[in-house]
Amino acid sequence: MVSDDENGRPPEFLCVISGLEGAAYKREDGVYVVPITALGC
Repeated sequence: MVSDDENGRPPEFLCVISGLEGAAYKREDGVYVVPITALGC
């Protein structure tokens, strides 16, 4: 993955915020799935 900013760095992970999941987990492809309720909103 390449950063557009020459002084920047690429993202360290990909996270999907979900409204219907019961618990946070990491998928086999490395994507984190986090329910909105886990963020303390």
